[in-house]
Formats: sequence, structure tokens, C-alpha cells
Amino acid sequence: MIEVQTAPSGTTVTNDVRPYNATLPCAQDDYTHFNTDRTVVVNQGPVKCSPSGAQTSSGKWEFASNETEMLFDPGTPPDIHYRIQELTATTLSYVETSVSVSGTQFVRTTTYTAL
Repeated sequence: MIEVQTAPSGTTVTNDVRPYNATLPCAQDDYTHFNTDRTVVVNQGPVKCSPSGAQTSSGKWEFASNETEMLFDPGTPPDIHYRIQELTATTLSYVETSVSVSGTQFVRTTTYTAL
């Protein structure tokens, strides 16, 4: 995931960010599957971080704004719109923009590639 931070002063920092547990060996085999019925399933893969935890978790997704944005778990606050950057048979890339209480703008780009 690429994250760009822009401070109120205009200073910009770009980071290649991994989700919290992505560096753990047990998380490196996790995968996410987006289904055509607009469900999404996250699978913990063969090596689970919590042996007693669920193998999978699921949710829903939907398009918004003429299929230029995605929502995850629509109707469940907060409704965060993710701007689709690329959507092909093999790639999904979307951008999330947020602003911290200090005024720093965060732009996160997440990309999924088909296995």
C-alpha cells in the first residue's frame, strides 16, 4: 500500500506501508477474494496467526458513483468511498483519502493482483 502524507504546510511524504501484521510470517499467505455477487472474503491462508481464530472473514462491497468508487460493507457507518484507480480482470487498485485532526491529508493506494 502506498501512502502519501501532505501536511498543512504543503510538505509531502510518500511511504510504502504494509498493513499492521503483513510482516508477520503467518500473514504473508493471507489473500482476499472479491466475488461477482459483491461479497469479499479474506482468507487467513494455510498458516493462521491465531490458530483458534476464524479461517475466513467476509463482508460486502458495491460500486458507487457510476462504478468509479467502491464501498465496503455499504450501509455500515462510516461509508468510506474508495476511488477506483484501476479495475481489470487481474488488478484492483483503489485510493482512499482522509484528513487527520492536525490537518495532514493521507492518500492511501491499495492494489490487489489476481493469483
